[in-house]
Parts: sequence; structure tokens; C-alpha cells
Amino acid sequence: MNNYRRGYEIERRAMNELTKDNWLAIRAAGSHGPFDVWALKDKLLLIQLKRAKSGGSYSRVFKELAKIHVPIFAEKWLWCWTDRKGWQKYRVN
Repeated sequence: MNNYRRGYEIERRAMNELTKDNWLAIRAAGSHGPFDVWALKDKLLLIQLKRAKSGGSYSRVFKELAKIHVPIFAEKWLWCWTDRKGWQKYRVN
């Protein structure tokens, strides 16, 4: 499976999870920006998605996301999908 398809699969997985929890979720197709999914309900979630076959280190990504300024009503998140384990979700301040 190519990297685009693997990335698309976790984007769909994240969107399904968010919509089941009544979030309006929008996929940023092409992912040329820092966030892959935007979700809106009572606040705005800006989510960067990563996928690994086994546990990985995302400290570099976390630090890069921390540098990005967003409006006060928005939250930055890093969601990491590990095959056979599921999501690890980190709020980025």
C-alpha cells in the first residue's frame, strides 16, 4: 500500500470518529498545510495525523506544531495511529 493510501485511511478513520461524536469534520485534502483535519463543534480542533506500523517518536512534529499560532477558540492536536494499537492523541499547547 502506498503512503498516500495509508494517510488517506487514517484521515477517514479520524473523520469517522469525530462525526460519530457530532463534530463537523473537514479533511484538508492534499495536506499541504500543518493540519490534516479540521473539526468544529463548540470549539475548533486542528488535527495533524501521523501513522506508524509500530510506536514512533513524534517529538519533532510536536515541537513544530507548538510554534503555530491559532485563535483562542482553537485547539491543536496531534493524533498518531499505530497499526494494531489505535490512536494516541496529544493536545499541543
